[in-house]
Amino acid sequence: MKLLILTTIFFIPLKLYPQSYRLLDKELPVLEIGAGVGWAHLPYYPGGSEMRDFIIPFPSFVYRGKKIRADEDGGLRGRFFSSERFEINTSFGFNLPGSSEDIAARRGMEDLDPIIEVGPGIIYHIIPRSKAKSFSLSLNIGLRAAVSSDFQHTQQRGAVFSPLLFSWYQITDHLTLFNGLSGTWASQQFHAFFYDVEEKYSTSNRAQYKSESGLFSSSFSNFFIYNLKSQWSFVLGFVFENFKDAANRNSPLLERENTFSTIVGFNYWFYQSEEKTKGIGAI
Repeated sequence: MKLLILTTIFFIPLKLYPQSYRLLDKELPVLEIGAGVGWAHLPYYPGGSEMRDFIIPFPSFVYRGKKIRADEDGGLRGRFFSSERFEINTSFGFNLPGSSEDIAARRGMEDLDPIIEVGPGIIYHIIPRSKAKSFSLSLNIGLRAAVSSDFQHTQQRGAVFSPLLFSWYQITDHLTLFNGLSGTWASQQFHAFFYDVEEKYSTSNRAQYKSESGLFSSSFSNFFIYNLKSQWSFVLGFVFENFKDAANRNSPLLERENTFSTIVGFNYWFYQSEEKTKGIGAI
């Protein structure tokens, strides 16, 4: 986000945040737990030409604690310092696994294990949320170390730097628009995980290739969230990712300059804690 994860459809490897609702309330539950179903149409891996579909039930939660949060400003994170405009935290990221036998460009190569990213991050609220404003604008910057794992072995995959400029626009009391603009830069190890072709895997259609560090991708995300009372949330979203200026644009595995993903889902919130925290403008 890159990503960053949408908690309520956390299996999507995009720079997204939890479904948000009732942003105009003066008080919000500290903990909310729900369940839902989501459908997503997205590439098998960044820059790949083949797409896959997910239809999957998922658990979801929002937690608005003082030190631990997963809320309208970001996915699950630990907060070391926070004020009305500024937050220092621990940020997380995730990339989905992929079987190379399902991907024509990678057939015969090793599978893509899931990647987990963790590291320090900051959030700065350029235009903080307030009851007097329907629009907010924030900057989230994360620098994360990445590791891949097949749940038996882990391997370091370098580092990822991912700034995200995002906004919330309260269109009506029920409908909210989320927009995000981001860029991702990564070390050679991270690029190599997706785009390296070792000599033993080279073919007439897949030349040997060694990756470089630099720009990984840039992306724009657009999500509509409709909240029905306090129990139901519906989301429709699109993510456009661009690889035109990516450092490894010449890799035979980076097949497309642009990819377009679609996400649809709904969520039912069945638990809300009695403990409350401040709503609009509360950091």
